[in-house]
Amino acid sequence: MVTLLDVVEHLTPDEVDQTLREAHRLLAPGGRVVIHTLPNRFVYDVTYRLQRLSRPTRILHWPRNPRNAYD
Repeated sequence: MVTLLDVVEHLTPDEVDQTLREAHRLLAPGGRVVIHTLPNRFVYDVTYRLQRLSRPTRILHWPRNPRNAYD
């Protein structure tokens, strides 16, 4: 197994391609690549909503939708 934890979102498309080729080279037959990135849909749909509900709005403004035009 090859794991890429919070890495690929920091790479250029060419670097992602090179990284995945290297992961493929390292894997035994039937091996797997696990890729984790943040923020992901779970963060936006679940975690952020719970954090927003648990934080007093007088301390920090938590917009209803934290995503921007680049997301």
